[in-house]
Amino acid sequence: MRAGGRIAAVTAGALAALAVGAASRAPWTAASANHALLRLSWRAPSEVAEQCRPLSAEEKADLPVHMQVPEVCEKRAIPYLLEVRIDGVTFAADTIHGAGARKDRPVTVFREIPVATGERAIDIAFGPLVDTEDVDRRDERAEELDEEDDDQDDEEDDGEDHLDDDDEHDDEEAVSVRYSERLALGSREVALIALDPARRVLVRVEAP
Repeated sequence: MRAGGRIAAVTAGALAALAVGAASRAPWTAASANHALLRLSWRAPSEVAEQCRPLSAEEKADLPVHMQVPEVCEKRAIPYLLEVRIDGVTFAADTIHGAGARKDRPVTVFREIPVATGERAIDIAFGPLVDTEDVDRRDERAEELDEEDDDQDDEEDDGEDHLDDDDEHDDEEAVSVRYSERLALGSREVALIALDPARRVLVRVEAP
């Protein structure tokens, strides 16, 4: 990873740690002493996928012959799906988009859910909301591109290959995580669930 990438990663980690610390200490006054609070707070990188479709006959007719291509492709940001179940009951099923005009900036999650005190089964699922057919088509297209690249690999030197690997490592991948635990929650207690960016898992954060 290049120096700029390392600096950006360290900065992002520090900001995430500050945000998690603030979230774990934020006060909350329950409406009832018989309730605790489940607080979800984290950020995740957005994922951009490429969708391709064949040109229609009408579209081809409007284009010069040299501009007619087998298919046209466009990139779109993929939203995340957040699902929260407590004791088997769904409390949240939200589609969360990334920030920015194109919705391709990092995704921010912040939810507060009042929970009855006692031992509760908490189940949280968070991952990209991708259509199965889109994934299949994208995988097929990736295999085709891999086959085309294989013919060119023998002509490339090792130095170029290393540069390509470094570029890939600089890209952040979308996360797909799940949290399933039984938590014993006391009156007015805040249970903070956050994303551990290093291990890419959801964890409960204990307030210092």
